[in-house]
Amino acid sequence: MKKFIIISFVFVMLLSLSAMASETRVRTMGENNNVLLDDANIWLYPSRILDYPNLATAELGYDDNEFDQLGVNWKLDDESVLGTYFSTRSRYYDYYETSSYYGNADERIDVFYGTNLSGNRFGVHLNFAQYSTKYENDTINIPSDLYFNGYNGNSENGASYANLTVGLTEASGQWDVALNFGFGSFSDINDTGFAETEPDGINNIALYGRYFQIKNPNYTLIHHVRIFSEKYGEKDNFTNISVVDKNVGFDIGSGFNFTPSSHVLGVFDLGIMYTKSTTEVTGATNDPTTKNFTLPYFKMGFDGEVFKWLDVRFGSTSYWDNRKIENGDVTYTRKYADNMTYFGLGFNWNNLHVDTEANPDFFLAGPDFLSGAGEDMAWKLSVTYDM
Repeated sequence: MKKFIIISFVFVMLLSLSAMASETRVRTMGENNNVLLDDANIWLYPSRILDYPNLATAELGYDDNEFDQLGVNWKLDDESVLGTYFSTRSRYYDYYETSSYYGNADERIDVFYGTNLSGNRFGVHLNFAQYSTKYENDTINIPSDLYFNGYNGNSENGASYANLTVGLTEASGQWDVALNFGFGSFSDINDTGFAETEPDGINNIALYGRYFQIKNPNYTLIHHVRIFSEKYGEKDNFTNISVVDKNVGFDIGSGFNFTPSSHVLGVFDLGIMYTKSTTEVTGATNDPTTKNFTLPYFKMGFDGEVFKWLDVRFGSTSYWDNRKIENGDVTYTRKYADNMTYFGLGFNWNNLHVDTEANPDFFLAGPDFLSGAGEDMAWKLSVTYDM
């Protein structure tokens, strides 16, 4: 009983620091979504949506300074929360950049649902993207000589992808687990009704989890792990050759939250990552393979209150990468460090919270009307309102 009370107290304290947080806060604290308690956690562990009911969030600046995402968590009753998010992002183009079919895949909706299940918290997250164009009997745009040679004006082009994450959070919030899997397809039918290319396996699956080990009310260890597999296969029906891209890997690490006072939070994460990427081509004797071993990576962040209405944040990441590319008898190796730093400001007015990834050059050069430097004040902005 005593342990449960301590765990509950620590989680209430941590949540008080992050209840009105955002993607931007996580980013400016060193990309530490896995070792922070934050409303952005729902994208990893959908069962966490029960911690953030009646919340509206707007994300700006993800790409080309756009207002690119709006979401609301609706509290249905004391035991269930529904989240609806709409976005202009094209995340599947990032996943399958070797394919042109997902470049225009419209993000239809992200739906979250969380409820209590036998004392624990259960959540699901469904994302669906789809686009298509189809012509039937389009003889107007086809020259007559082609029409009489099999071109009938019936063509189709499109792509779709569905992604589902199922998550579970222990009653006191001490651990989270989630299983993610998705499936995709596309169509590429020309004006003769012939499928020039077709899918040859498009899917992904991932399993991840984290465990909070309470040391004392100010210090908590977080252990986390993720394993994943992704596949994109495309068959050319003219040549009968399939090209299949596969990615498999894992990410394992341990970090900590340090709260010396109720208005200061420090986070640190240390881990290793491994990814193996292979391109398999029908009839090829050698399949190009890329192995990337990050040993180790560091993520660090700080969040402190300056005034009641102002928070300051710093973050950094360092990935010590070891990359090896094998293609037949040719081998390429590279060892390097990929370091990034972040600076953020958070503004709080009653129920409204604005998190920014600030542009340091703006503060160094000054506003444009003084310096003429033309620097943006912020690169990314998140607006959260507690309803």
